Amino acid sequence: MKVFVGIALIIGVVFLFFRFEEQVGDWIFQDIVDDSSSDQQVPINPSNPTSAPVSAHTVLTDVDGRSITCEVVAVNDDTVVIIRDSDQQTFEIPFNRLDGPSQSRVRTIENSISGRGALQNAQLQFDRDLKNAIESMQIQVLCSYRNPECETVENYFLQNDYNYISYDVEKSGAGRRLREEWSISYLPAIKVGDRVLEGFNREIFEEALVKEYRKQ
Repeated sequence: MKVFVGIALIIGVVFLFFRFEEQVGDWIFQDIVDDSSSDQQVPINPSNPTSAPVSAHTVLTDVDGRSITCEVVAVNDDTVVIIRDSDQQTFEIPFNRLDGPSQSRVRTIENSISGRGALQNAQLQFDRDLKNAIESMQIQVLCSYRNPECETVENYFLQNDYNYISYDVEKSGAGRRLREEWSISYLPAIKVGDRVLEGFNREIFEEALVKEYRKQ
């Protein structure tokens, strides 16, 4: 009797092993996931570049016709990481469990994630270069004590720890001389490398500063 039970257990384990790959994706599309399947939940690791905070909402359907509304946050070689809308739980599901249209949607989302990831990386690099430029470069500014925009510029420089020198074109001989030398007609004027910016637009100024920094 014990031998028979042992053989039955072995057969059962082998059967479950070969059925596991086919069944592993079934639970994710159930309306209710019980506690016994909680070990299937996969937390997003912030240090993992595939889990970047770029994502897309969609409805995914498995090969058996069951659908789930979710947010795709990562696409790996053979799995898709999603956040289910109903309870914000995170899961990893096999790509081959999705039906054809869902697989196509996931691939489209993957391209979108990659594109936005590239933009995000470019922004991170810009922010790093701007920080280094602020720390290593000195800015010259021509202002007038009667110009309110000059106060805005100087407050911006102070708040962001710029190394800058400000000249008042009405109170400073050096300021009047630089005004003629730069041939400007509008204040404030900021010199970045060989370029003089008249007026203050933060975005244009920071782009010019980073561009000059990258020449070094």
